[in-house]
Amino acid sequence: MKHNFQKVFKLFLLFIPVTILLNSCGRDFKSVEDFVKNHQVAIKNSSDLVAQDIYDSCLRRVNYVILTASSGIETRDQTLQKCNSENKPNITRVKIANSVLLNYMEQLGQVASGKTVSFDENIADLKIALTNLNAGGFIPESAVQAGTNLFQIFVNALSKEKRGRALKKAILCADDSLQNYIPGNSSLKDNQQQNNGGLIKIAQIYTNTILEVEKKQINSYYETYLAPLEEFTESQIPIALEVQKDYNEAMKIVQDKKDNAQNYIEILQATAKAHSELKDIFQGTGKDAISTEEKKQLCQSVLAETGNDLEKNNLYTKLDLKESEMIKAQEILSEYSQKVKSLHKNRTL
Repeated sequence: MKHNFQKVFKLFLLFIPVTILLNSCGRDFKSVEDFVKNHQVAIKNSSDLVAQDIYDSCLRRVNYVILTASSGIETRDQTLQKCNSENKPNITRVKIANSVLLNYMEQLGQVASGKTVSFDENIADLKIALTNLNAGGFIPESAVQAGTNLFQIFVNALSKEKRGRALKKAILCADDSLQNYIPGNSSLKDNQQQNNGGLIKIAQIYTNTILEVEKKQINSYYETYLAPLEEFTESQIPIALEVQKDYNEAMKIVQDKKDNAQNYIEILQATAKAHSELKDIFQGTGKDAISTEEKKQLCQSVLAETGNDLEKNNLYTKLDLKESEMIKAQEILSEYSQKVKSLHKNRTL
């Protein structure tokens, strides 16, 4: 995959233009445009910071190796070597993993606004990156397959059809893979625990393992240097205060990184929830509903990029977006927009 991550700067917000632009509602477009402009950088940074700090946290730990210990220098050198051989390659891998979701959202926005959709990603590179993350314990095997399926669905569904039908097919057929890849589950209530894997698992491993190891290293380092000062003399007070200040600053960095990762996880969860709700709306109810079997056959053909007899018959009209569906979708996206705005305000980095 070409590492052109500037292309995916619109991030998850591209859910918002989908129905607004389809409605040709001019009074709403400016507010959406302003929202994207004002917040796109902050949201993108949430995912990029997690990816970059998988490596940077390891480098910070090198600074807290106690060199006066008998094996101090050796431990420092081994830690640094591990940072460069194991953690550093994961920066690009995690960004590629994130880009699958971000590209999918970008293509939805492009189709909704009538723009031409183009793809220059290499699915082979994607598979390599996801497989390496699986080997490193960052994501389960099911998420690897979900990511490649998600990529294939948005390529096949969004590049040929007219905008309404393309959006509906993509959202209907991508949801299972997206829920596995993020993951999320709209059937769960807000206070229930979601199954974690995929992109959320990456952020959780970063928070609960990488940052926790850094935290323990900081504690060990400062405990060693504060111990002799436990019964300090008056002349040692300034030294003790300075060491305590350094300790507090080091721990604040770790906590800020944890807060950012949690913020990113909540954005992912909100995105999965909104997408699942859109899928439910587009699948329909009553006589116009797309049945489970129809959806299964449709999505098998989308994934394989083959023709589908259902589209030539009764399912053809079911795939057209209805005004009632767009109104309900707008409500979902409005709630999603407010959630993301709130998360931005709470960011610590």
